[in-house]
Amino acid sequence: MKLEVRKIDIKSIVFSALPLTIFCLAILGGIITFFVIDNPQYAVMSIFHKIVSVALYALVYVIMSIAFSVFAVFLYNFFGAVLGLRGITLDIEDAAESIAEEEE
Repeated sequence: MKLEVRKIDIKSIVFSALPLTIFCLAILGGIITFFVIDNPQYAVMSIFHKIVSVALYALVYVIMSIAFSVFAVFLYNFFGAVLGLRGITLDIEDAAESIAEEEE
């Protein structure tokens, strides 16, 4: 069965697992940036300052990533729903069909 995604709800981007996933990856990136990589600029920072830096880095990264995602979804909706261009087409097979094919 072929399905075409014509419009994406912006709330499905903002209120989903995506921001939490990006936050976890940003925390990991912040830990690597401020604790693991030996950078002389961060050597003079105390542990407390490094932890605050990781938190702020993650927060800003999540805000920027979600803002970019919302903008991308807005553009997709504009081109797909308003201008009438084709959307993403997904080819999905039913579970019953796949089980029948495996048995044969």
